[in-house]
Amino acid sequence: MKNTVSMMPETNCKNKVYRLVNRWVRLIAPAVFLCLFSVAVSAAETSRTLRTDHFSIEYPAAGKPYAELVGDIAESGYKRVAEMLDYEPDGPVRLVISGTAEDFKRLTNGVLPDWSSAAARPPRTIVLSPLSGGKMGIEHIIPHEIMHVFLYDASEGAFVPRWFHEGLAELVSGRGGIRSRWRLTWKSMHGGLLSFEDIQRIFSGDADAAALAYDQSEIAVRILTEMHGGAVYAGIVDRLAAGDSFGQAFETATGVSVSRYETHYLNEIRKRYTARQLLSYIPGTWTAIMVLALVAWVATKLRSRRIMKRWETEERPGNVIDFDHFPPDED
Repeated sequence: MKNTVSMMPETNCKNKVYRLVNRWVRLIAPAVFLCLFSVAVSAAETSRTLRTDHFSIEYPAAGKPYAELVGDIAESGYKRVAEMLDYEPDGPVRLVISGTAEDFKRLTNGVLPDWSSAAARPPRTIVLSPLSGGKMGIEHIIPHEIMHVFLYDASEGAFVPRWFHEGLAELVSGRGGIRSRWRLTWKSMHGGLLSFEDIQRIFSGDADAAALAYDQSEIAVRILTEMHGGAVYAGIVDRLAAGDSFGQAFETATGVSVSRYETHYLNEIRKRYTARQLLSYIPGTWTAIMVLALVAWVATKLRSRRIMKRWETEERPGNVIDFDHFPPDED
């Protein structure tokens, strides 16, 4: 009897704790469920997926027209890249359109410089920034990133130097222009060209240095094409997939080492981008300015003439009678 009585307070205490915990579980569980449900609904409302032949495009809920435009550009870029490398991935490419700059930073782990507008990440994923004020550039940006995805996939993750990666990406993007030629000419004249080693590390720096790295990478690939034809890219990538290092793959496909080619292409830049080349831009630039000025002057003169005629008509007194003009009598 003594033992039974001594255990009753302990049993009652356990029952009270159990009832208290059970009550709190009943109170908290619905709130937790509602919270999780609201998060799920919120995610569904803020993200949609558009599927094309080769892409799965994730986009903010309000951005379907933009996503459709991105899809058209992506499919066009896909075909061009596939032809250049003679390769296609065995699955769809995931393309994520960030809704905000914070989303882009989160999706890219915050490792990209501020000037970055997109990123290609394995396996077969492209992340686009919101491109605030710069959406006109997507026709160049998307093919650029598709090339990165293809190269990584086709080479089975083998090391590919930045000059080759970025050179092919810039080539397929079609982004080069007079600004690039000015920059290359200026750097060539003043001894500011980059080595392949410089290009390898410089993309994490400022935008101006990266712009030169992009320009030189594209020229390196263009000169390679002039020397060996467009099939050279596929030849290099095939050897990479077979297990060769980039140096081995490059030499097998081209017959020269990377270092010898680097010397050749830098010499070619110095020959092609000289002070004479710089002067050749100026007449074209000033001619365009003069033509625009002439067009503006003619348009202004015609407009002024129309305005003067309208004023003459509106301000003419109503009681004025127009007589036919006859020559004066001669007699």
